[in-house]
Order: sequence, then C-alpha cells, then structure tokens
Amino acid sequence: MSRVAVARRVDVPTLQDLQWAKPWVEAAAEVPSIVAYPYRIFLDRVVGAAYVLDTRNSLGAIWIRDEAELDLRSLITPFRIMMSWIASLHGGEVVHASAAVVDGKAIAFSGVAGSGKSTLALSLAQAGHNIISDDCVLVQGQTIHAIYSRAKVDRNAQELLGMKSADLQQLPTASRAKSIVDLTTLPTFRRSAKVRALCMPVIGKSSGVYRLSSRESFLMLQQFCLNEILGGGTRNLMRLAQMSRVIPSHRLLLTSSLTDNVRTVQRIVEEMDICADSEVLEPLNDK
Repeated sequence: MSRVAVARRVDVPTLQDLQWAKPWVEAAAEVPSIVAYPYRIFLDRVVGAAYVLDTRNSLGAIWIRDEAELDLRSLITPFRIMMSWIASLHGGEVVHASAAVVDGKAIAFSGVAGSGKSTLALSLAQAGHNIISDDCVLVQGQTIHAIYSRAKVDRNAQELLGMKSADLQQLPTASRAKSIVDLTTLPTFRRSAKVRALCMPVIGKSSGVYRLSSRESFLMLQQFCLNEILGGGTRNLMRLAQMSRVIPSHRLLLTSSLTDNVRTVQRIVEEMDICADSEVLEPLNDK
C-alpha cells in the first residue's frame, strides 16, 4: 500500500530553505541516495514540482505550483517520477509506451516522442481493438496496467484519426496544449493484460517489421524509458533487461497510412500464432 499527498502553492505557499539542494536542482537530477536516504527527493524547477518519497513506508508528498504556472508537459502524464518510485518499491516498472490488445494479445509500443506510438494505439482502438494506454504503462511481471485514463492527441493525429472536437477535451487556460481524449469513455478501453510482444515503432517510408535480439531490445528500452525517470538505477535496468529476455521484441516501421500500420501489427499477432503452433521462432522478414 502506498499513499501520496499533493499540495499546491496555495496550500503551502513556501517550502523550507532548499539552498542545500541547489546543485541537484540546477542539474535537474534526483538528490543522491547518500544524501537523501531513506527518502527519494527530486526538485523539478522546469515543471514546477517537488517530489519526496519515504521508502520505508511508501509515503509520498508532491508540491506543485499554481496551475497557470505549470509546464504543459506535466499535465499530460502527471507525477510520472513519483509513480516510478512507488512502482519500484513493489517490483514494477513504469515504461514509456502505449499499449493495445490485438486479437486477444497485448502489445506494448515503446519509443521516443514523435515515433507514432500514441497514434498507433488510438488507430488500433478505432479499428475495434482494445487500448490500454497511449504513452505510459506499469509493467509488473508480464502484465501491463494502465496508469492514466487520458490520451493526448495533437492536431495531426486528430486529422489522421478523423476525431471530432466533441470527443476531445482541452485545458481552458492552455490554448496551445494538446487535446485530450478520455480513454474510459471508449468501449475498447482495457485496464490491464498480459503482454505478449514489445514493439519499437519508427516512422519510415514503407511499413514493415523485423525481430530484435534481447540485447537490441534492452538498449532501446533503456534509451526510451530511463530518460523519463531521471536515468533510473540498477533495479530499473534489471527489470528492463528481464523484460527484454522474456518478451519477444520487434522493430516496427510505420507510415502515414493508418490502415497499413494496423495491418502490420496484426501481422505480428498472426506470427505469434504460427510460432505457438510450430514452437519454432522464425524472423518476420529478412531485414
């Protein structure tokens, strides 16, 4: 059991003197454990939030600026750092990935911002498949869980997906922020599933997919995920390495054709069924 209290500046106008933490504030780094133990501390002056977690009893506190002063990124997947710390205490890992369930098999799509993972997950939902998340999931063992109930949608994705403004929300005080769709209102929303494959999408000129080695998968997950949680630590690396070993991974080439992208994902699922029947794992193509 974990508990987190959130306070705004209107509730706690000033924090205690933080001059001691200046080196880590300026470096945008977590306070080292040798200084902070048994606490984990991160003071994010860019976003405008302070995080503290007592690792002995899994009690956390978050202090945030007034809403009008917050960096817009903090409103897409709020408190991800705290989520990651708590997940780590319970043997889980927060992964920068979208996720969907295609023909009964869950697939996580991990990549950098702009790699197409969010649009792909929403495309799969529109095609009738289940969506779990567009940007961030909790992985515990081989099960992925939704953390946030909303997905961000930029203007290009809105046009590609043909979404109507009536289905979207936007922060009234942030006109330039991406629109948001409430996933819980979609009949295809699903909260968790056993993950059967990892895909690393990238935008290209033609669609396709090829298998990755466990080492290639680990190096990509390390790049895509750990920068989201301040670089992570040994336990984060071990969990990502374990995921790469036990979950088949693929490089997924996406195009501007949402139909082709959905078919490419379905091809991965079909290959899973073939491999399950033959118990022989063959490459999806010879790239």
